[in-house]
Amino acid sequence: MGPEEIVRRLREWPRGLTRDQRKTIRQALKACCSIFDAPRALIAWEEHEEPWLIVASLSDTNFTWKEEEPDRYLPLVDSSVAGVAFAGDAVPIHSDFRAAYSLHDVVSAPVRGETVQGRVFIAEPQERSLLIAEIVGLLLERTLDYSATIRNATREAVHEERIRVARDLHDGLLQSFTGVVLHLETIHSLIDTKPEDARKMITDIEGVIMSDQRELRSYVEQLRPRRRVDVPFDFHARMEELRSRFQTQWGVGVAFEIQSGIDPLVAKSLGPETFRIIQEAVTNSAKHGSASHVHVRLSSGESKMLIEVMDDGSGFPFHGRMTLAAIRESGIGPAMLAERVAALNGEAGDLRSPRLYGCDVMIRLILADDHRIILEGLEQLFRREKDFEVVATATTGEKALEAVRKHRPDILVLDIRMPDGDGLWVLKQVHREKIQTRVVLLTATLDEDEVLDAMQSGVSGLVLKEAAAVNLVETVRRVQRGERALEPTLVSRALDRLSQREDAKKIVEVLSRRETEIVKMVATGLRNKEIAMKLSIGEGTVKTHLHTIYEKLGVHGRVELTMYALERGII
Repeated sequence: MGPEEIVRRLREWPRGLTRDQRKTIRQALKACCSIFDAPRALIAWEEHEEPWLIVASLSDTNFTWKEEEPDRYLPLVDSSVAGVAFAGDAVPIHSDFRAAYSLHDVVSAPVRGETVQGRVFIAEPQERSLLIAEIVGLLLERTLDYSATIRNATREAVHEERIRVARDLHDGLLQSFTGVVLHLETIHSLIDTKPEDARKMITDIEGVIMSDQRELRSYVEQLRPRRRVDVPFDFHARMEELRSRFQTQWGVGVAFEIQSGIDPLVAKSLGPETFRIIQEAVTNSAKHGSASHVHVRLSSGESKMLIEVMDDGSGFPFHGRMTLAAIRESGIGPAMLAERVAALNGEAGDLRSPRLYGCDVMIRLILADDHRIILEGLEQLFRREKDFEVVATATTGEKALEAVRKHRPDILVLDIRMPDGDGLWVLKQVHREKIQTRVVLLTATLDEDEVLDAMQSGVSGLVLKEAAAVNLVETVRRVQRGERALEPTLVSRALDRLSQREDAKKIVEVLSRRETEIVKMVATGLRNKEIAMKLSIGEGTVKTHLHTIYEKLGVHGRVELTMYALERGII
């Protein structure tokens, strides 16, 4: 084979990488066989973060893939040729490896990338140029590194997308549904005495539910693994939906001003996410600033979008201007909004100070929730009962604790998840300060660890938000009578979690103390090098431990190990 033909085959090296690592390696080995005019090619390599030697081989159409123990064939070749290519007799190759994979007359080159280290072996080649072998080694380095990058990026993207969808569903639909249920309970009390008011509220709620259905359908469409025809994002329609929703559910007037239209390119690329930013900003104005009117101004140009939100509310718990970085670092103010803006490489503007509001009337209550629609629904739920007095409301954990210190209510009802100090923190502070206020926690999700923590911290009542309209009032009355009123579903899940922790103890008994430490470090995202430094051991020792851990627990890879540890309460 002449030089021109070799160059032509090198140029045909596969560039279409996929998330399927085995497919990518098979294509690369096929190219190796072609370049060297050889019947078989083999590559053996280690990935820095995994505890095994991967051996992939291709001969004709037979492709094999095997994961060997990390130290079984070390060193793979004699140290005298470790960093260079060689051809001919296979004596420099580890004898057991040579016998296991039938390597005799070979051309071999090192493969040393950012994430991998190993060698390629071409069996019985017609072309024996060491220069070509070195070039192929470099091409394989790039292929393996790119493949690892694609896999890692895909895992991270899936993780981030799950977080985004969960956040949007919690902040939007879940809170809206809870508010609707609380309003329906109010309608139930009005249906006989004020039927016209009840009918109007029903009509309004129907509109909210229809809007939520459209939003949920949008989420489902985003998650479908199929191509969709691009449809321009209709800001006017979405803004009108948002305006109607806030007027109906919150009693907040929202005005939108779109200057010079929206650039179609901007609407297509930034539309959905910028709408989420506007929705978050308007929600913050209403729930944190107690605004009655919000004005939103939009303008776009040069592939950018400017969003200005102005309101007549009391703002956030700081004065003057705070940068996006300061908001994210301090956790003061609209942290979720800051995260959304940061995700689009945007910048935030001016924000100002808040106020705490409340009012005075047998069971004295403080209500706390960071979602205004739920807070209003809770107020309506208790104010129509003759034996309750709502003495204050709050939208953060800190404000709730301040209100408890000031008013010393009989009962504090608050969301388990709150900004500036969550419900569990407030519960523990109330007990630590020996304040004679009983605490009832609301939760939108069945987080077993949180529920178990709340039970162990002495919570008096636990209610699912979805059941609040039916169960909350009677739960508070039971708590006032000195009973402990805990949602049976939550208690059952918490006890299951406690049992799971006991199982985790048994699993830990299977692992050595060092292996348990490594499992916890892997699950927190530490790499082998970082683990080795923390434990003052060699990186190779970490890999050996990981290999043993994988065998004991029956898992394959760091992702499976992390999921195993999380599901069984090891961490």
